[in-house]
Amino acid sequence: MSDTRITLQYFARLFNRPCYLAAAATMPRILAWRQGFLAGQKETTGALRRAANLWYVAVRYCLKLEYYMRAILPVILCLAIAAPTPAAEHAQFAAPVISVADGVTLTILTKDKQQIKIRLYGIDCQERGREFWSRARQTTSDAVLGKTVTVQPMDMARDGRTEAVVCMPGGKSLNEHLVREGLAWVEQKNCTQENICAPLRNLEKAAKAQKRGVWADKTPVSPQGWRLLPGAGGPSFPGSAPK
Repeated sequence: MSDTRITLQYFARLFNRPCYLAAAATMPRILAWRQGFLAGQKETTGALRRAANLWYVAVRYCLKLEYYMRAILPVILCLAIAAPTPAAEHAQFAAPVISVADGVTLTILTKDKQQIKIRLYGIDCQERGREFWSRARQTTSDAVLGKTVTVQPMDMARDGRTEAVVCMPGGKSLNEHLVREGLAWVEQKNCTQENICAPLRNLEKAAKAQKRGVWADKTPVSPQGWRLLPGAGGPSFPGSAPK
């Protein structure tokens, strides 16, 4: 007998236990009323009828409960087995990159032919139209486009993209590669996994010191600060943009 069937029978008996409890609690009284009725005590007739009706309702309820539990339990068990666990959701996997939208956004193709849009976790690159946007996109394309990468999911972005650490062929992190080249900022608020973000911040400091990429500019404006500038798609307000 399969483990699943044994489990179902166990739960069916467990939820049918109220029937046994009801029988144990009411049967002595019913037997006493029956003996009184047979002895000619007419006043027992109404009580016996009420007890019989009560017993009928109780048994009917228990049978319905058992029926529904036997019908629902397989569904519950199947859903519990099929539901992905947090560990499964964040398990790393390998997949080819089929397109690159910008420096931090790429699309992979899973084994079941599903396309998943990936956003590199913890970093951000310049917006389209800015000096280093095309360079960041080209760097990402050269590193992973048409190649099989290792994806370590970290979170889900608001726009539906999967935030992940992507390792290039050879095992090096694409996230770190872009920061090392001075083509990406480390997100101060969204980068919270210290085992990943601490190395990114160290690479950012080194890129600043060596004036690589965007850090060659005397006053580099972060992607978040750029979005807040008037005419950049964000709200307009007086004052300088945050760096």
